[in-house]
Amino acid sequence: MLKEGAAPFDEAYPVAPDQLPVDDELTLVMTRESDAAEGYALVEANREHLGKYLGFAQNHTLEKAQANYRKAQEIIREGKLCNYFIVRNGEKVGVIGMDFPDDKRGVMGYWLIESAEHQGVATRCAQALLGYAFDERHLGVVELDIQPTNTGSQRLAARIGAHNTGRTQIEDGQEFEVWEVLRGEEH
Repeated sequence: MLKEGAAPFDEAYPVAPDQLPVDDELTLVMTRESDAAEGYALVEANREHLGKYLGFAQNHTLEKAQANYRKAQEIIREGKLCNYFIVRNGEKVGVIGMDFPDDKRGVMGYWLIESAEHQGVATRCAQALLGYAFDERHLGVVELDIQPTNTGSQRLAARIGAHNTGRTQIEDGQEFEVWEVLRGEEH
């Protein structure tokens, strides 16, 4: 939340809330540096599944997870990142987050364990995070970078009101299609 009387992004980025309620079943809970071992275990238990689309899952180690969570905590405190565990009925089933490269744009990413897929979990969480991005952060656009073979994420992007821009980009040797959802066009 912004300080009372402060204009959006006038001096500092607002820090995301510790929790974002999604619905009766789902809550987004901010990751902490102390969650690194638990986050690592979740990835490790789902390495084969996650490795299809997430390069980091292939060579993930506890040490890398600890370093990533530590760095993420610094960026969260700066207000330039929110990174949440997806919690379904008390069980962590994935992660969703958003980078804020500037005060007009966010870049969303997420992953789910295999047993949580195809149940609307990611869609509902993405809608909740878009609500925060547009209503609280006053962003104009949220981007999703999706691998061309990831048809599940393409369907999710369309469900939340995103469109394929036709642009591609390369990150860590992988090609991604750039999808965007504009404020006021989200579902």
